[in-house]
Amino acid sequence: MWAINGKGSAAVAGCFPMQDHFLATALRGINVGTWRYDADAEQVDWDEVTGALLGVSAVEGLPFDDIPLHPDDVSIITESLASCLASGQAHDAECRMALPSGEFRWFHVFGRLIEPQLGPTRIVSGIITDITDRKQAQLAVAESQRQLQAIMDHLPGIVYRCGTRPPWRMDFMSNAAREVTGYDPAAFLDGTTTWEAITHPEDLPMVAARVAEAVDSGKLFEIRYRIITASGAVRWVHERGSARYDENGSALFLEGFVGDVSDVAEAEAKVRETEERYRLASQATRDLVWDWELASDRLTWNEALGSNLGYRRRTLGTTRAW
Repeated sequence: MWAINGKGSAAVAGCFPMQDHFLATALRGINVGTWRYDADAEQVDWDEVTGALLGVSAVEGLPFDDIPLHPDDVSIITESLASCLASGQAHDAECRMALPSGEFRWFHVFGRLIEPQLGPTRIVSGIITDITDRKQAQLAVAESQRQLQAIMDHLPGIVYRCGTRPPWRMDFMSNAAREVTGYDPAAFLDGTTTWEAITHPEDLPMVAARVAEAVDSGKLFEIRYRIITASGAVRWVHERGSARYDENGSALFLEGFVGDVSDVAEAEAKVRETEERYRLASQATRDLVWDWELASDRLTWNEALGSNLGYRRRTLGTTRAW
């Protein structure tokens, strides 16, 4: 693959239009290599810096097909060069190339079509830089974001970041918003709707006051309240969040989590309803009703204990007290 011509940099230097000694020295100082592509001969020349980046020496007349491009990146380079030759636009691409050790590194190649001085030659000349560290950092960030998104997509609720005051304009919202609210997250991000707009009108003053109090005090807030979904249904949600502040202590935004607790709220309401019916029934019959929790030896009596036996409910807390 590596057909290196022994003529070295002296032979290559004559192939490049950048012959100014100062420019060549400056490029070498910042580790930027130079190259030239002859489209008619389908050959590439590059200088010593480019060779050093690729772990070889300078080269003249290397067949284009012998450039050690990553198989997945060949089409990126060929298409970019073709556009450059056809329209004169800059050849600007990122690709991977293999070193003699087999390691692939990332490079940024940039070049322009050279106006022919004699004859209809088609030559693209440019520079190359090693961007492996930057690319790996970008890929690491992208992978971290992918993992974070995957985690958020599996959470049973909405992860959000929004303004500190109503209408609580969102600048981030996880995809769970669709399931909880019936709205696409984009509707909150572009302002089509707001969290204030879907908060139940009867609960909105309480929610606004609790959030404002937490922002002003720098504390965490936890609130259970109702929202109205896109279909008009009412759902109960539990929100937990806090504000983030700048170095001067000014609130920047809220971050938090909103979970759908409708099932829990409905179950609790049914329990309260059952307890109320039980209370009314026991009052009407004047029967003594008790519940004995064996694990803690706690006894619970109804109000008829006092009217029938003259005891207060709290005086018979456990069987040991009898």
